[in-house]
Amino acid sequence: MQSQYNRRFGVVLTALQKMVRRGGESHIRKIVSKLHPADVAKLLRHFDPDEQWLIFGGIDDPGFAAEVLSEADVDSSEQLIRQAPQYFILPVLRSMSPDDLTDLLDQLPDDLRESILHSLREDLDDVRTLMQYGKDTAGGIMTTDYVALNEHVSVEEAIKEVRAAGDKVMVSYVYVTDDNGRLRGVVSLRQLILAEPAQPLREIMTKDVWKVQVETDQEEVARLVGHYNILAIPVVDEQNVLVGVVTVDDIIDVIHEEASEDLAYLSGSSQPLHTLIDASPLVVSRARLPWLGTALLGGLFTGSILNFFTGTLTEFISLSVFIPVIMAMGGHHGIQTSTMFIRGLATGEIRSILEPLWREFLVGCIMGAVCGLGLGAVAAVWLGSWMLGVVAGLAMFFALNTSAMMGCYCRRFFTASVLIPRLLLARLSPPSRMPPVSSSTSASQRCSSPGLQGEPCGRRQGSRL
Repeated sequence: MQSQYNRRFGVVLTALQKMVRRGGESHIRKIVSKLHPADVAKLLRHFDPDEQWLIFGGIDDPGFAAEVLSEADVDSSEQLIRQAPQYFILPVLRSMSPDDLTDLLDQLPDDLRESILHSLREDLDDVRTLMQYGKDTAGGIMTTDYVALNEHVSVEEAIKEVRAAGDKVMVSYVYVTDDNGRLRGVVSLRQLILAEPAQPLREIMTKDVWKVQVETDQEEVARLVGHYNILAIPVVDEQNVLVGVVTVDDIIDVIHEEASEDLAYLSGSSQPLHTLIDASPLVVSRARLPWLGTALLGGLFTGSILNFFTGTLTEFISLSVFIPVIMAMGGHHGIQTSTMFIRGLATGEIRSILEPLWREFLVGCIMGAVCGLGLGAVAAVWLGSWMLGVVAGLAMFFALNTSAMMGCYCRRFFTASVLIPRLLLARLSPPSRMPPVSSSTSASQRCSSPGLQGEPCGRRQGSRL
C-alpha cells in the first residue's frame, strides 16, 4: 500500500511538472516555499538541468536554498552551481554549515571546487580546517557550529549565550571547557534550565563525557552515538581541546552510506548502490564483473569436480538427480552463516573467530543430520536402494557442515588475500568498519562445492559395493 508521504509527494511532483512545462515561475515559487528542503532536493531529481535551475533559482531565501543544496545529489548540486550566477550562489554557499559545505566541496570536480574556494576565500576558515581531515573520520564529518562555554560561566549567562546562538546553531548540549579550551564536561539543556541561575557550569556539568578523536573512524562514532543514545558527541584533538561536534543528523547519513556500501558488496557490486542507480550500463557492468568473474571461476571448479567423477556418475546416473539439491542447500546455508557472522563483526558482538566457528560447527551437524536423514530417506525410496540413500544423506550432511565452516572462515581468508585489495580494509577486532565481503553469488559457489566433492566420494564408495 502506498504511504501517505508517497501519495503527497506524487501529487506535488505532478503539479510542479505542470508548472515547469508552462513556465509559471510565480506558481513554482509558491509550491516550493511550502515544502521542506529535503523534499525539494528529492523533487529536483525528476527534472533536467534547465528545469532544476528554474525551480532552484526561484528560491529567495539563501538559507532555504543552502539546505536544498546540501540535501541534493552530487550531479544536481554540480549542475545548479554551474548554472547559478555568482550573486545568487555565493550567499547560498555562505549560508551552508561548515560540515555540509565541506561534504559538498569534496564531491565536486576539481575545477568547480577551486573556483568556489577562490570566491569564498575569506569565509572558509572552518571549511579549510575540516578539509584537512579524512572524509570518513570524525574530523571529516564534524561541525564547528556548537556552543562551548568556560567552566566559570554562570547558568544565567549560559542561558543567554544559548538563546543568542539558537538561530544559527542547533543546540543539544552546552560543552564546558577550561581556560585553554580543553573539554571538561557537558551540560544538557534540561540540566541548564533546572539549575540555579547563579551556579557556575562546573557544578552542574557531567564530567564523564563520551568523546572521540579527530581521526576516529566514522563507523565507530556512529556506534558510540547509537549505543549511548546521545544527540551529539564532541570531537577533541590529542591535547583534549574541543574542535568540533558530530551531530545525530550526520550519524544518520553515515549509517545510510555504510549500509548502502555494505549491501552493494553483499549483492555483488564493487561500488555503493546509490552511485549505480542512475549510472550508465558500462559503469554498472564494470562494478559487477569482478564478482561475476569470481563466481565463474567457482563454477568452473565445480565443473572440474563433476568431470573427475564422470565414471562414477555414468555408473550411478540416478544419483545426479540430487546434485542440484545438495549444492543449493550448501550454498544457502553458507550465505546464512556468513551473513550472521559479518553482522556480529560489524556490531562488535563477535571478537574472536573460534567461538562462532565451534557454534556453527554444531549447528551444521544438527542441520546436516536432519536434512541428511530427510534426503537419505527420499533417495532410498526413490532409487530403491538403502545404500544409495545413505550416500546421498552423507553428502548432504557434509555439505551443510562444511558450508557452515566456510561461511565463517571465508571472511578471514578474504581479509588476508592479496587478490582482492578492497577486502584488506577489514579488521577483526573493534572498532572496525563493517567488512566488505564477497557477494552471495561467490559465497554460494564456495560453500556448495565441498558438498559436491563429498557426494561423488560417497558414490565412489557405493560403486565398490
